[in-house]
Amino acid sequence: MFGISPQEFWIFGSLIVVTLVWFWSLIDCAIRDHERDMDKLVWVAIIISTYILGSIAYVLVWRPRTSTRRPVSAGAVPVSGGTPVAKPNQ
Repeated sequence: MFGISPQEFWIFGSLIVVTLVWFWSLIDCAIRDHERDMDKLVWVAIIISTYILGSIAYVLVWRPRTSTRRPVSAGAVPVSGGTPVAKPNQ
């Protein structure tokens, strides 16, 4: 395929994917709001200096987790504790 062996093709493809992940984590870290500006500077330095290891660390440690809470349905009524409870069918 295009004069390269299958092994070279997979190595080149893996290198492109790793570079894209590195670039994405660097851009995400640079534009994301951090509690302190020093946090952002430290993470950018870690990502740049350690290449893919810094990217993996950033994704695993810093990226905020998505909420596992369920959305409140339209017919829900809050009870005294503020927790919504679905209305019984009438």
